[in-house]
Amino acid sequence: MDIAKFTLRGMVIPEHLPFRRESTIPERYRDERFHLLHEDRVVVYDAVRSADGQGLILTCPPLYNLWPALRDGLRVDGKRPSGLRRHRIFRGGNQQSDQIILRAPEGAGITMLIGDHELVLPVRASETDAFRGRRLLMTISRNNDLDWITEWVRFHVRAHGADAVVLYDNNSDHYRPDDIVASLASVEGLAVARVVETPFAYGGDLEMPNRRNFAFRLQTAIFNLTRRDIAAEARAVLNCDIDELVIPKTQQSVFDAACRAALGGITIGGIWVFPATLDAAPCAQHHHVWRPAADWRSAPKWCARPSGIFSRLDGWNGPHAFGGRWMKWTVGLGEKAPPPHPGFQMAHCKGASTAWKPGRFIQSGFPKDLTRDPDLERVLNLARP
Repeated sequence: MDIAKFTLRGMVIPEHLPFRRESTIPERYRDERFHLLHEDRVVVYDAVRSADGQGLILTCPPLYNLWPALRDGLRVDGKRPSGLRRHRIFRGGNQQSDQIILRAPEGAGITMLIGDHELVLPVRASETDAFRGRRLLMTISRNNDLDWITEWVRFHVRAHGADAVVLYDNNSDHYRPDDIVASLASVEGLAVARVVETPFAYGGDLEMPNRRNFAFRLQTAIFNLTRRDIAAEARAVLNCDIDELVIPKTQQSVFDAACRAALGGITIGGIWVFPATLDAAPCAQHHHVWRPAADWRSAPKWCARPSGIFSRLDGWNGPHAFGGRWMKWTVGLGEKAPPPHPGFQMAHCKGASTAWKPGRFIQSGFPKDLTRDPDLERVLNLARP
């Protein structure tokens, strides 16, 4: 197995410099939660050399007022770069990420002049070749139980032929990245894996009068970092969380379905599934073999082909739909997901979550009419060692 780890090093403005990224959130709503979500000194999350070796891909949070500073301050071996292009990625009308493409020879030093200070931008090598043609699982995780991680991977290897995974570890403090590497190495059938240390704020939602402002900036940036590098030549990519297992209703793999789809990908409708009792949680996915009399719907996830037209035009702009504004303009779907594919259903495991606590179940309601589903139990056995 080809398995490794690396860290997104990015570029951060030193605290003593008087430069900060502004926000679109009005000042009166910038409370304590806002300051936890908003990293105003991060300029770049990641810089990677393109697979052809001719240029660089910079993945950033929304640059806003820092765009002119980055555009004018970037240097390649001390000179202004040529062929600089900016791609802004939106979700729900809010900008979520920036990607900057520039030409730079192999081994060039990349810096940014900001005021009288020079910031150095570390550049990593491309991962595209390692994942070429792979059926790739992608997720962002924090402190999920290591056994849950292996169950999640093992299930999708056995049910869909997944043979690669990229797991972005977002500031876990219950274990080390090496522990995740060791866990993934135990999964038979997995050929390639990367554990990526991601030491940035994840973000969240801010509720404001008359509108909801999406601030999941890291998530959207990570999706498109993957699309441009790790998954650039992958067969297809399945985006779902550790507590989500995509169940096939036929013999078809979700990756094959995405490759056959005219839109370049599919969405997968979800239902909540449960452990036997409230007290049983938190617990691994294979214990979630109980369903209420009427399904509790969960938000969809997606599987997409990186080479698909909507993936290339507008990027992967959210967890529930792979298309964006171009899909709205061409097929009238907007930023909503296409109808779920009838061949798959996502089991969203209520108790396999680090956010779990009794109050969370009580608040959202724990079903009293649960019935053990033998068909669900049979398929979830694929997650067991």
